[in-house]
Amino acid sequence: MDAPNISELLLSDMIMSNLSDLLHTFTVQGDWGFYLLRVNKYFKAASVTLLVLEAFSTLPDEVALVWTSDFSALNVLFFLNKYWPFAEEIIDQIMAFGVTSNLHLCMIHWGVLSWTYLAGTLCSEAILLVRTGAIWGWSKYIILLLGGGVASILLFCFYVVYTSNIHVQFPPESMMRMTGCIAADTEVWPAFVGMCLGEIAIFTLTFMKWYQERLASTRISVRTQALLRGLQYCLVPGATRSNLLTVMYHDGALAYLVVKAVWIANLLMTVLAPVELSTSLMMPLRIVHSTVCTRVLLNIRKFAAARRRGGTSLEQSRAWDLAAQSCPFPGEDRHDPPTHEDQPIPPAPRPMMISP
Repeated sequence: MDAPNISELLLSDMIMSNLSDLLHTFTVQGDWGFYLLRVNKYFKAASVTLLVLEAFSTLPDEVALVWTSDFSALNVLFFLNKYWPFAEEIIDQIMAFGVTSNLHLCMIHWGVLSWTYLAGTLCSEAILLVRTGAIWGWSKYIILLLGGGVASILLFCFYVVYTSNIHVQFPPESMMRMTGCIAADTEVWPAFVGMCLGEIAIFTLTFMKWYQERLASTRISVRTQALLRGLQYCLVPGATRSNLLTVMYHDGALAYLVVKAVWIANLLMTVLAPVELSTSLMMPLRIVHSTVCTRVLLNIRKFAAARRRGGTSLEQSRAWDLAAQSCPFPGEDRHDPPTHEDQPIPPAPRPMMISP
């Protein structure tokens, strides 16, 4: 029997040392590693709980304000934004809590989840893009700017997701029945940075338009008085919270800060946290992002319906109209016909004087 060749021994040692990389697995470091994987599952359970609660809590407004409106492309975007995350959550929950020891099946599930995640995020971003274009009056320069930015970020995200899926890791097959298919993806963070920069650009364009309107000297006196009256209703205790300025300044700004906070936390978790927690905040971020877009759009629609029913005064309606003209919603015309409440009240007729 021939003695083993030295080169064969070296090759065998190299294969054994890199076996975990070849099989896309990572080592679970004792009890601490199992604990971190359990924490990851807690985040996934919290995200699906938030999604279900949010869907039921907004269902009455959705039925009253969206289902009864005329069909449009924005209706489709609304439904995709709200219900697409359910498909993502089903795949994610199967991976986290399903009993399997098939590494190849885990990789297939993760590939499907990553691409559906990207598609759902684009649906939510499309709503913000449409709103930004409407604010700028569909200026061709803004459309070209948004289109070029979307194309660049989209191609970049496609490339990052494709390459990161090649290097994604899972627990060893011998432990999957205890850990589930918890993915460890530490190379997808550039895609989150790209999408975050896109939202910053959208926010910047919105702020620039607002600042441009403030400097419009020919209309600043009338518009400022109306906006200040509307802002007073927002800030005075006891004032109604169903007006559009509350949506624009309170809901919009707070929602942007909440999304950015979760986005930064997810980025830090992906880059700096232990490998077992690298994907723990991806689904919570997706649910928060979808929830924010759903809430803002429903609140805008709620105000528009209240104004048509005469739920706001003429003074409030003038203030809200300044912002509502740039925030079209599915099925709602940009220029609503004036309602009875918006028409000026004619003066009472003077009594006739009969001479003796």
